Amino acid sequence: MHANELEALIIRTTSEPALRPELITTLLRSRVAVPLDKGLENGALPADFKSMTLNGPRGFPVLAVFTSPDKAAPWLKEQPEFQHALVTEFNWALKITRPPFGIAVNPGYKHSVVLSPAEVEGLAARQPET
Repeated sequence: MHANELEALIIRTTSEPALRPELITTLLRSRVAVPLDKGLENGALPADFKSMTLNGPRGFPVLAVFTSPDKAAPWLKEQPEFQHALVTEFNWALKITRPPFGIAVNPGYKHSVVLSPAEVEGLAARQPET
């Protein structure tokens, strides 16, 4: 799904919580930008890469992902350790997120979405192995 469409659905879900299941399904088919401390080397990420994590507003840490590199840009300016943004399938973000972490999509923006650690674990368990 295109980033603008995903952002529009995030905005709609803010005022219509019943849309959350649709939003989750859409996220699973979407690409996101994941801020990283290292970029690709010969087409692969180094084994010791770190993704940007934040203290979530609900009391648990979150992996920060964004609907587009443009949305990630302000964070990259503020977090000098994370100067790379990997645009990848949302499922990849699920695979690298382990308890006690959740996932925040567009953290810091007026319209964002937070998945709890339990939601992340449940979604990851339903994804096919690759």
